[in-house]
Amino acid sequence: MKGTRTAWIAGPSLVALWAVAGFFFDSSTHLSWLPKWSLAAVVLIPLAFIALYTAQGLAGPGKWWRTDVGTNLVWLLIAVVFGHGLIAWAVFFHGGLINTPGMAWAYIGSLLAETLIVIWRSVIWLRAFHREPPILARLRELEAENMTLRERLRET
Repeated sequence: MKGTRTAWIAGPSLVALWAVAGFFFDSSTHLSWLPKWSLAAVVLIPLAFIALYTAQGLAGPGKWWRTDVGTNLVWLLIAVVFGHGLIAWAVFFHGGLINTPGMAWAYIGSLLAETLIVIWRSVIWLRAFHREPPILARLRELEAENMTLRERLRET
């Protein structure tokens, strides 16, 4: 609960701070490094998370490749890395332009992949919460059996 509350406070606060900073730095040349560093971070940080998640799975629990949610998370991060990686490539090496048909086709493909993966995540979400989890169904069966046994004990 505490983490959720922190996220609801920190998220809007950071968005507001970013918006206000945009007004103060709109004509500043001191932040020319920010776009490149941001693109580098948006490519490297998801890769680091995938590496961490994979290492955790290889060493013990947390095998993302065995769950729908874990697999979906990693595929979405791969699509994000690929799409933003193309933008980073263009910014670092092509003057900010995606200027070849191959790069444009790959970038559009990454956007479509992200879209399909989020739709897939929605299906996973609906499937997980549409029906009763097997553990709860088994719990209800055991409770019914327990009530039947208690009634038998009362009769004797």
